[in-house]
Order: sequence, then C-alpha cells, then structure tokens
Amino acid sequence: MLRIVSLASLRTVVLAWVVSGFSVSTSAAQDSVETVLGRAGVYATQFRRQLSNLVAEETYVQDMRVPIGVVSTAGTHGEPVRHRELKSDLLMIRPAERYVEFRDVFEVDGNPVRDRQNRLASLFLSDKANNAEQVEKIAQESARFNIGNVFRNFNTPTLALLFLEPETRDRFRFRRVDAKKPPSLAKDWKLAGPDGAVEPDRMWVLEYREVRPKTVIGRYGGGDMPATGRFWIDAPTGRVLASELIVGDPMMQCTIDVRYGGETIRGLAVPAEMRERYVNNRDRIATTGTATYGRVRVFGVATDEDIPPPEPRPPAAK
Repeated sequence: MLRIVSLASLRTVVLAWVVSGFSVSTSAAQDSVETVLGRAGVYATQFRRQLSNLVAEETYVQDMRVPIGVVSTAGTHGEPVRHRELKSDLLMIRPAERYVEFRDVFEVDGNPVRDRQNRLASLFLSDKANNAEQVEKIAQESARFNIGNVFRNFNTPTLALLFLEPETRDRFRFRRVDAKKPPSLAKDWKLAGPDGAVEPDRMWVLEYREVRPKTVIGRYGGGDMPATGRFWIDAPTGRVLASELIVGDPMMQCTIDVRYGGETIRGLAVPAEMRERYVNNRDRIATTGTATYGRVRVFGVATDEDIPPPEPRPPAAK
C-alpha cells in the first residue's frame, strides 16, 4: 500500500480561508503571467496572516469502490465497498513558526467521537505544542478517520494555495492555459466569487508544475511526488476561484479540486466544496470524497471546546 504524507518544515503547512478586496487593475487583458501571479501571491499571503482564528464546519463523504469495467475481488463493479461520513471542524492554527490546517472530527458515520476533548487538550495545551513533532502529530490526527488504501494527510481544501506564496512559488513553473476547461472532477461547477459571477475576460487559468526536488508532497518514508494542476484566478484581484491539485507515480494517482466562494464572514470567502479521487494502480480501487463547508465562526480552544487553560506554574526557585 502506498502511503503519502506532507513532509516536514514548510511541507506540513496547510492554509485556510480566502481574502477578498484587493486593488483592481484597469485591464486584465494587458496583464502578464507574472503580474497575475504577484497578485495571487499577495492574496494567499494576506489570508494566512489575517484568518487564523476562523473555523468552518465540514461535512465530508468518502467512498471506496471498484471502477466499472475493472475485474476485482474487492466488490461489485462501481458499487461502494466502504462508505464513510465525517463531520468536523476545520481550522487553521499556528502551533510553531508555521500554519497548519487541522481537521477536528467530531462525528463518524453518525456516532460522536468520544475522545475529542482529551485529544484537543493533548494537541493544543501540552508543553510540546510548539515543536515539529507536535505539528506532525496534528497532521496525523487530522487523517485518522480517512478510508481507502492510500494513506494521506494532505486532503485539506487549501493546501494548493501554498504554491502561490512568494517563498514557495519558485518551486513551480506557471503558464496561462485555456480558461474554458473546468476542474477535472467538477465539470458542473460555475466559478464565481462571493459577489457574483466573474466576467470571462477577467478569469485566468494558470497551469503549474513543480520542478524542484524535496517536493511539497512526498511519499511516507521519503521520495518526491511533484505536484501539477491549475488555478482559476480573477486576474484583476488575484482572488482564487478554484484550484486543482494532482500528484501521482506508477503506484497511484490523486486529484483534489476545490471551489471557493461559499459562505462569507467579514467580507471573507471560504472554500465551498472539495472533491477528491485516489486510485491505487495495483488493484484499481478508487477512493472518492466530497466535502462541503459552512457555519464559519471565530475559534478558540478554551471556549469552543470548553477545555480550561493549564494551571500557571509557580516561579522557579532561585
């Protein structure tokens, strides 16, 4: 079984929530790829700095199935061989020098998660909350209820936005492509911002390809998995309307598509929907997922989860 994780350092960073309201250029038609990338980079950087105290409720359905036409002993062709429904709070935290997106699952297939309170206390209030080991533990906790025969802890909606940030962007090559092609898993999406439809001449599609080693996403135990995909961007503002993330190797293929422009709070547009597909090339088992987001609110560990802060320590003896 192939397992995938996001690697250490910046590779465990998963961002959240989208900012609107940037300055508008006079004509998107006159812009260059570098100009639009610059606006998108500002966009991605600003929401990370401003929106780390928001949480959204996620409804997440996963199915594991054998594709139609494939011979397998795992189950009936095209029918789910395993089904899972998760309800979670999705939030962005900063336990160390970087931001991490955390999926706090509170319901699995209709049953409450009994250890939720103790788990959050352990993750956020321990003495080790600021070290790299704890960041990795948070990422693993976010993935522990996933189904399928591909392990992953990067299936969060805004990971791809990391690729637009200035400190990460030079790992990739970008080019403008046909704006009429929709995300591969979401051909029915109508892309728009929270203020309505985006005019066709404003929407750019930028294709990206990771070209540097030590990739953002890698195999568990080591090994690169270069990312490719596309961003649908409102060129005058840099606002991301949708993202596509694809990684794979001879053993598996993964696609994650995300649409933005759902619920708004304080003028901010959050992810509306995420669709994903993982195919294990050995047995042809496919795992699919669809997540939707709503009920955005301000997050605080002590208030939302009713976990008291740790007792103050007495001063050290001199």
